Formats: sequence, C-alpha cells, structure tokens
Amino acid sequence: MTYFSGKISQDLTYLYISRAIVYFSNGFFSMFFPIFLYKTFSENLNSVLFFYLIGALLCLILYPLSTKHIEKFNLKNALFIATIANIFFLLTMSITTKENIHNTIIVAIFFLTIFRLFYWLPYHTIFTTFSDQKNRMREVSAFMATMHLIGIITPLIAGIIISKTSYQTLFISGLCVYACSLFPLISLSNVFEKYSWTYFETWKNLCAKKYRPAMIAYFADGIESGIGIVIWPIFVYSILHGDYISIGAISAATISITVLLELILGKYADSKRNKKDMLKINSILYACGWIAKIFIVTGFHIFIIDAYHKITNALSKGTFSAITYDISADHGHYVDEFTVIKEMALNCGRIVLYGSTITLASFINIEWTFLIAAIATLSVNTIRLQKSQIHH
Repeated sequence: MTYFSGKISQDLTYLYISRAIVYFSNGFFSMFFPIFLYKTFSENLNSVLFFYLIGALLCLILYPLSTKHIEKFNLKNALFIATIANIFFLLTMSITTKENIHNTIIVAIFFLTIFRLFYWLPYHTIFTTFSDQKNRMREVSAFMATMHLIGIITPLIAGIIISKTSYQTLFISGLCVYACSLFPLISLSNVFEKYSWTYFETWKNLCAKKYRPAMIAYFADGIESGIGIVIWPIFVYSILHGDYISIGAISAATISITVLLELILGKYADSKRNKKDMLKINSILYACGWIAKIFIVTGFHIFIIDAYHKITNALSKGTFSAITYDISADHGHYVDEFTVIKEMALNCGRIVLYGSTITLASFINIEWTFLIAAIATLSVNTIRLQKSQIHH
C-alpha cells in the first residue's frame, strides 16, 4: 500500500530532493550556528539577539518592496539566486573570528537577507502550487520526516567536526553540501506569479480583519520558532558546558524517535480531514514541553524532555504547516500575496521576541522565555478561525 493517495507531482519530487540536500547542510548548523555566534561575540547574548533582530527587521521592511522584483526572475530562478546568496553567507561565516566579526557580520547579514527574500516566498508558493489537497498533510509530513531523519546524524557529525577541527571546517563542509541543492532545481518547472499588491496595500492586508486569525497565529509562531532557533541551543550549550559531541549526540538521539510518528500523523490527518482539531490537541502537548524545559538542569533532563518535545513538535508543526498550505491554496492567484503577509507576520513576532529579550536579559534568566514560547504555541490556534477566502 502506497503512502500517498495517487501520484504526486514530479516538480514536488524535485523540490523535495533539493530540500533534502538543504536539510543535510542545515543539520550541521541548526544547533551550532547560534552557539558559534554566542562564542564569537564573547558569550554576549544581546549581540546574538541583535544579529537576529536586524535580520528580521530587514525582512519585514523589504518583503513587500522586493517581491515584485523577485517575480521578474520567475520563482525557479529566484531559488537559484537565494541558494547562491546562502553559499556566500556560509563562506563569509567560515572566515569570521572574534577579531573581525564586527566587519564580517555586516556582509553576512546582507547575504542572509538576500537569501531570505529570494527563497521563502518562491519555495512556499511552489510547494503550494504543486502539492494537492488530498495529500497535503502527507506531503508536509514527508518533508519534515526527511528533515528529522537526516537530523539523526548531522548534529553528531557537526559536533565531532567542531571538536576535532574547527567551526571554519564545519562551514566549508556545509557549504559544499548546500551547493548540491542547486542541481535538482534545474529540472523544476518555471513558475510565474504576478504580485498584485502595492507596498502600502501589503501592510494594509497584513493588518486587515479578514486575515487577522491567521496573522496572529503566524506572529505567535514567529515568537515560538525564534526561541527554538536561537535561545534553546545557547541554553543547551550552557547546561552541557560546551561539550559539542554531547550536544550533537543528544540532539541526534531525540530527533530519531520522531520520524515514523510524523509519517503516521500525515496519513492519519489527510484521511480523517481533521487537521484543525488535531492542532488544538497537539499545540497543548507541545506547550507543555516548553514549560517542562524551564526546569532542565542536566544533560539527562535535556534528552528526556527534548525527546518528548520533538514528538509533540512533529504533531503540532506538521499540522500547522499543512493548514497554512491549505489556506494559501485557497487564495488561488493570490497565493504569493498571502505568503508575503504570512512571512511578515512571522518576522513581526521575531522582532518583538528579540527586542523584548534584549531589554529583559539583565533581569530574567533566558529559560523563562520558554514560558513565552508555551503561550505563543497555544496562540497559533487562532488559525483555526481563518475562513477560506480569495481576495479580489
């Protein structure tokens, strides 16, 4: 019996192969890039948060401006430009040290911003275009399960590379792998979308009442994901006292138990057509994991609690992503416009998170941001109230 209901798009297969290669490269950095910045900034958390804050601000301002220009290239070519920009970002980070970081970080932010502007809108639009309603949860789950399957080995490999050689070797290794993600994109069909909103019309729709349930959910998701991407790795590094191999091994072990569950979840959700009901239950379970993380004090605690948290992450984020693609598909020709305001809402959440954490870092321990993450996780349920509608 096949996993998917019917045949999936060949273009989605090419996109899947490219993303699998990207996942392998990103697996080197998911835990260790924030730690690298933290160490290179002499363990100054505010400097790390400021780096991410500037990146989120630039994306928020430039998304509505850049989209019209991005789509002149067609979305396939935009992915090429984004991939090349990220290669230069990794190359810049490979030569970054404590002595030159205040110069190289400016170049790094430039290339990273180009990547974000040219990658995520085309990627989500292409995925929405070539995925289909009856398989969407399964397709999302397959992508996420692949990410986690690859993530079983990549954190451990990264930890060994850093311990035995250097961060510079890690960046070069990741760069070489990442460059290979260009090849599957060559076979991808050209996708053309015309972005119809003006700059101010985009902002107006971001705040529009008809999109509010979804935008609140994406704002909350921006907060929660920002904590998971930046603060959690630094917290783990502090608990494990900089033992890179242990960090990689624990990360790998906790990831390995989520893969099969994700695939089962995807098939169940598509067959039952109950994604929104599943999101309600799964987000509560996921929020409990964030609360439990507040009380972590040992490596064993990290393993047990993060294992639970990754399982509930698979349940919650997979369902949330599938609902997002369903809503995007409902917008027909306006799928790229909806994707832009979604990305803007995500960055608004991250801006609020990074800005408030910088302000409060002197007064509270960083683990208390996990309580904020729990609240944000529950808030994504507002997406269940979003009505299907096409903007005319």
